[in-house]
Amino acid sequence: MTINMQEFIEAAESFKNKLDKAVSFDEILAIWRSNEFPYKMNSRDPFSSEYRNEVKEIYKNLSSLDYDTQNELTSSKQSFEQFEIGSPWTSKNLDVISKELAKVSQAMLAIHRLNVKYCKIIGFGSGWGNLAVPLARSGLDITIADIDQGFLDRTLRICQRENLSIAAIQGDFLEIASRSAIRYDVVLFQASFHHCFEFDNLLDLIRDNLLTDYGSILFFSEPIYKNLPFPWGLRYDGESLWAIMCNKWLELGFQEDFFAKLMILKGFFLSKIDEISGYIGEGWSAKRGIEFLNFDDWVLPSKYDETFYSAGNLGGYGRFSKDTSSLPGLKGGNLKYYEFEIQNYGSSPLKISISGDQSEISANVSPNETHIIKVRADCDEVTLRSDVYIPHMCFGNGDNRQLGLAIKRIRMFN
Repeated sequence: MTINMQEFIEAAESFKNKLDKAVSFDEILAIWRSNEFPYKMNSRDPFSSEYRNEVKEIYKNLSSLDYDTQNELTSSKQSFEQFEIGSPWTSKNLDVISKELAKVSQAMLAIHRLNVKYCKIIGFGSGWGNLAVPLARSGLDITIADIDQGFLDRTLRICQRENLSIAAIQGDFLEIASRSAIRYDVVLFQASFHHCFEFDNLLDLIRDNLLTDYGSILFFSEPIYKNLPFPWGLRYDGESLWAIMCNKWLELGFQEDFFAKLMILKGFFLSKIDEISGYIGEGWSAKRGIEFLNFDDWVLPSKYDETFYSAGNLGGYGRFSKDTSSLPGLKGGNLKYYEFEIQNYGSSPLKISISGDQSEISANVSPNETHIIKVRADCDEVTLRSDVYIPHMCFGNGDNRQLGLAIKRIRMFN
């Protein structure tokens, strides 16, 4: 159940009063985990200035400040002794510490699976260096970027003691991305992307000025949820409210469907990175759309995903179209065309037609034939119409779905 804006602000104030009375970290943790106040936004268009201004006003009501990236500065608020020990170690809570270590394992495995022979990495919002230092220890070419010079200096001290090679850049995310003269294979965000209010502009800068043509953006421990009651905005769980109200940090959250649509508009395919069950949730990978992606890996907005059939455990088959399926158009983005690799797994020829921006492409695909189709897609929606077959009637395998052609891979281009 969602509450209106005034009820949310009142609930947040009551929560803060309760938090002020806590006397130990474990008590604070219990209060964080037992409080959340889902609210609804008044503005409708998540890409509008009206929506953005409403988020700013909510932040101001919670923090008593206008948002500024300088509000994120943290190192100067720490005692030197505690700062050198660092988070999560200062918590002395083994559950919290083990989850932080799991974040490092998840990120390292994801980078390993990119299978890039020489991998140049930049980590935005590197904070305590809990991921950057292990990456440097592993011999990777890592640059850290943070608005807080204190965090950068702490990481550099650790690396200097261990004779590790690491580079550091101070500044806010947009400033760093806009002035970079270097291209990176991997851009990393670990619990940091949601601190950027101008996240849509940041993605443009990363794509155009920072990332190699076939590079990836990796997101770890970022609040991307299926059931957020608004496309994006300030989170309402206890820990986020504490961070906004007590520390003045920006704590955004993103609805999964909105995030998937945003990535398409910016020219990226979004896919999931496996969770570490019991420790850390799934991560996210955004690949440049100019590179072919396995269609079954693409995280589509749900309204489009439900127009296809999954191949289930049969890896590599892609997704099967129905008699009518649809994909998001590329209108408003920086790319104009989709290119599809399709295959007919049926026992007789199938016809498919794909219509986009004032164009329709048709093809007859023979059994077991692979076919490439490209269509102009700078429109609101792309429609696919396909002949269908019932696998059980062809092969006697018990599958009574009406399947069309399988889309195996897809890319975007100009």
